[in-house]
Amino acid sequence: MSIQGYVTTQEIVDFIELINPEFLSTDINDMIVNSTYEIINKQIGGEYEEQELILHQDGRGTKEIFCPQIPIVNVTNIAIVALSGEETPFIINGEDRNIWWDANTGLIWMRPTEETNVEINNAINLFPDRPNSVKIAGTFGEIATDLVKVLQLMMILKQYSLLQPSLYASDIISEKIGRYEYKLANASNVAPDNQRKGLDGYIEWLFKQLPNQENNMGLEVI
Repeated sequence: MSIQGYVTTQEIVDFIELINPEFLSTDINDMIVNSTYEIINKQIGGEYEEQELILHQDGRGTKEIFCPQIPIVNVTNIAIVALSGEETPFIINGEDRNIWWDANTGLIWMRPTEETNVEINNAINLFPDRPNSVKIAGTFGEIATDLVKVLQLMMILKQYSLLQPSLYASDIISEKIGRYEYKLANASNVAPDNQRKGLDGYIEWLFKQLPNQENNMGLEVI
């Protein structure tokens, strides 16, 4: 079984070594890593990656359309596609540019040249009202940020702490050394936002920081 994830083998080893200095790359459980990857993707409704794609979008007889894939990383071509299949490209950069887009929302709006106006049957400033009348080519999506990597590492640690709690203790609330006892948090005296969250709480908090999430992560799936 190969590892699927947003973190590398070395990143996993470097992180787990902080808790168990004897941890080796051979101790990595592929199933644990893959399951945390799947849980993250389930929550975001996809996966973090960049893809080079050619998309076809329906026009609606309006000045704007929305790209079905976001965020837009880079655009290499946007063109009107005639019923014959012939393409009339927009100018995507330079002084004569006549097409613009918003990378985050996917909104694309146009200012056609005279040549393009003829191609769309004199429907000036309108995308043709028919299926697959617009071609969009470029790079779409986003790569995993450090936030996503930390989230997966914490989820991996959670799994190890369940399987081998003596080696991967991760939720110490108080610690006693000789005659001295140290309490890291007292829920009754600390405001909720400042209380020590513990690993479950931290994982939940990290999920809530991901963009465009409904913040409905259930800890029971971890």
